[in-house]
Amino acid sequence: MGYKQKLKWLGAAAVLVFLLCYELAVKGTLNEYSKFSGYSKLNASARQQDHVTLSGLDQRQEELKVLYEAFVLDTLQPEKNLLSVASNFCKEHHLDLKEYRMVSLATRDSTKVLTRAVSAEGSFIGCLYLVYELERRKKTGKVSSVEFKSYVDPAAKSTRLTCTIYIQNLLNR
Repeated sequence: MGYKQKLKWLGAAAVLVFLLCYELAVKGTLNEYSKFSGYSKLNASARQQDHVTLSGLDQRQEELKVLYEAFVLDTLQPEKNLLSVASNFCKEHHLDLKEYRMVSLATRDSTKVLTRAVSAEGSFIGCLYLVYELERRKKTGKVSSVEFKSYVDPAAKSTRLTCTIYIQNLLNR
């Protein structure tokens, strides 16, 4: 065998060794690099979504906190004390405050819900305005139900209207 043939075989062997190295090492490295790039992009988008999700959760938690605080019972403030607000309103609008009582104290999960009832007697418009005043203007709690009853008073020989308003508040733990 001459030098020319050895050189041909050496060139062919070099090409085979190059293909073998490419197949075993370089191709695997390039595949891993492309997978890594894909995972990096996914990770970056996931982090961005987590940030958006966390900020959305923080915003939702603030909204719930505002809603929760709107119905928390606070009897130390006279403007939120149900009995004080109801009796002052009844005096101003010529309604008779007939009853103030606790109806129930229910516990659901870790939240306690206190339900109280206020009964007033007088005109229909006055009673409706009392409902509006208690829930919307003075925000003494959530009005869960309103019951209107009319009866004939034999002594006065007139029809009387009684309005019972059920108000719910959340109690702190």
